[in-house]
This record gives sequence, structure tokens and C-alpha cells, in this order.
Amino acid sequence: MRLIEWRDRTAPLSKADAPFLALGNGRSQGDDCLNDDGTLLLTRSMDRLIAFDRGTGIVDCEAGILLGDLLRWCLPQGWMLPVVPGTRFITVGGAVANDVHGRNHRGAGSFGRHVLEMDLLRSTGEHLRIGPTEQADLFAATIGGLGLTGLITRVRLRMIPVSSDLMLTEGIRFGHLDAFWDINDRLGAEWPYTIARIDCVARGRRLGRGVFVAGRHAPPQPAGTRLPRWRDRSR
Repeated sequence: MRLIEWRDRTAPLSKADAPFLALGNGRSQGDDCLNDDGTLLLTRSMDRLIAFDRGTGIVDCEAGILLGDLLRWCLPQGWMLPVVPGTRFITVGGAVANDVHGRNHRGAGSFGRHVLEMDLLRSTGEHLRIGPTEQADLFAATIGGLGLTGLITRVRLRMIPVSSDLMLTEGIRFGHLDAFWDINDRLGAEWPYTIARIDCVARGRRLGRGVFVAGRHAPPQPAGTRLPRWRDRSR
């Protein structure tokens, strides 16, 4: 397997190095980028923020930029990624190719739902601009397509407005599965971000015990305000 560091999103592909597969930052929880007898295109060098509209929250960026770097730029200006997975160390291209989800999946859906447009480099050498109304089938196949439709070189997506970079959270311990379902139904409708950790070792009456955590974006805070770090309710 050969490695090529891809720096220029407009560069052509060489058929001599086919078949190709893109590699972001290598943080997938599965072995996505296996390409025996082929070429891995390393995309981390394509990490430029091309444009950001502070009025609409629309971002244009290269596919190799990390989510964390994008947040460091946009969050102080009142905009947040619409979907954030369990790590900030993944590329935007990887987030699209894996169609990652976040703690707000119930309401926001997965990452690809917020992508407006992409540039795709095909193995034929074609540079295509795709979106919901332009090459729509290819666009849909690329979201969650694990790089099999081509190399994502540029992504345009819509951020969400936030009034603070802080989160309000509430943690509730539950002792069994029935309590979990009750909390999930109640808090899931009230809080946009939710996650539960369940003790898979517990048995008997403790089967299904765990911790449910809910969160939402905090309202604007006066300078010097200190918020409690954790609110815990037991059940």
C-alpha cells in the first residue's frame, strides 16, 4: 500500500497509483482505510478555511481541516458545528464520509444532513461539484460512503448559532432499565444533547443501571460568572 500526501485539492490523480482511498486523521473506530495494493491519499494537508459568512454561519473549507480547528475559529464568533462526535480530532471530510453522529442525533440528525455542497475528485480525474440538487445521487452516496465515491476535497456546511461556548448539563443516575426509559423519554424531549452510560456488568435488580447526561447550550453569561461544573440527581 502506497501513501501520497495530498496538498492541492485541484491536482489531478495519476491512474498509475489506482485504486485510491482517502485517509483523514485516522480516528475512526473501525478499519475504514484498508487499501491493499492501492494508494492512500493523506488529506490532512488540505486544511484551509476557505470562507466563513458570519451572518449566515455558512462555512467553506477543505476536507482535511479538523473539527477542533473549525470550532476554534467559529465558536468565538457565535457559531457551532451542528453535529460534534466523540472527538474533535477528525477531519471534515472524514465526518462526511462516515456521516458521524453526535449527542444531539435525535433532533439534528447526522453530519451529512447539514452539508450544502461538496467538491469531489473522482478516480477518472473528474472534479465534480455535488449537492442536494446537483449530482444528487452521487451526493447522497458520498455522505456515509467511506470515500468509495471519490476524494472529498472541499465541503460547504451550515453552522448553528449559539450565545455561549459553555454548556449546561444535568446528570441523573438510574438504578435499572425501566428508570432509564422513563428518563430518556422525559429529558430527551427537553434537552437537545443526551447520552447514557450503562453498566453492562451489573446483574439482578441492578441490571441496566447507569448515568444519563443531558445538555444544552448556555445562555449569555455576565463577565466573571462562575457556573457549577456538574449537577447530579440520583434516581
